[in-house]
Amino acid sequence: MPVTWNAEAVPESVRTTVIDGKPQLSVTTEALVYLTMGVGIREITASNAGEFYARVRLYETLIGVTMTNGSGEPVMITATDVRNHIGLTTNAPLLTAAKFRKILLDRAFGALTFEYDQSA
Repeated sequence: MPVTWNAEAVPESVRTTVIDGKPQLSVTTEALVYLTMGVGIREITASNAGEFYARVRLYETLIGVTMTNGSGEPVMITATDVRNHIGLTTNAPLLTAAKFRKILLDRAFGALTFEYDQSA
């Protein structure tokens, strides 16, 4: 299912950047759109921003970051990034906290066993 999103409630200065004179979705906004699918929360609200942030940090810690800076170095999503994107909505499938943790740990375990197998 292709991801759809609405970032109109996010300040324009946060959700867009200008590349070659054309407004584009900011790297942070794009990363958060796709992270909604990874963490199973389809909308960032004032009431769930803490849960969203915690899931994103767990995801980034166990699976890997989704953004890089101009030098290609990994950059983690910050609490400020999440606060600035309150109002972002997507069509991501919802996951309970328990289901999210199970999926995340299963993926991390699989990645680590693959890493071990490749080191032989």
